[in-house]
Amino acid sequence: MNTMEPIRNPQKIRELIKYVLDKGYKRDGILILFALNTLLRVSDMIDIKYEQLFDQNGEVREYFDIQINKSMRRSKENGKVIKVKTRRIRLPNDFCKELKKYADDYDMAPGDYIFYSTEEPTQHVHRKTIWRRLSRYAYAVGIEKLGTHGLRKTGAFQLWKKGVPIRVISQMLNHSSIAQTLQYISINQEMIDKAVESMNFSFSRILKNYE
Repeated sequence: MNTMEPIRNPQKIRELIKYVLDKGYKRDGILILFALNTLLRVSDMIDIKYEQLFDQNGEVREYFDIQINKSMRRSKENGKVIKVKTRRIRLPNDFCKELKKYADDYDMAPGDYIFYSTEEPTQHVHRKTIWRRLSRYAYAVGIEKLGTHGLRKTGAFQLWKKGVPIRVISQMLNHSSIAQTLQYISINQEMIDKAVESMNFSFSRILKNYE
């Protein structure tokens, strides 16, 4: 099965961001960081407007609420059922400063889409456009494959590597189980074995400093 894998190497994430910024694609750089920080689907992100993230004084809100659309396949006859859930999100302080500068640089105001279309600025960028651009950026920096879901998986995987409890990550992803999250971010038995080996608690290691 040809599935989208997360970017596991943080250096590759840095190379990706640097390439995008060096090319002058600030909107796409902000979108990539927004996805990594929030674990939102790109399809949910592109609908976000200025007033959802900024208050009347033009400052980034401490929290913002967003409706998450989750498609659940019921049957071929009935099609898909859309389950809507509201999620409250807080953005990291450093990223808030960069987000504000981005909005100020582009003179954004209430009613504007944060991730606007360069062809039609009053509309949001299309999901397929983001997919094509991400694929091109990934190829340029030697990432085998990257799509819209790849950003979400990458953010979740990096949180797991930093020791964030898998239950918290699962909740951020709006998953129904921890098993689903482990499968989603491609945690395999080899990675689990390495994590166990890195702990390596034993009498000899613990008492070594007392000898």
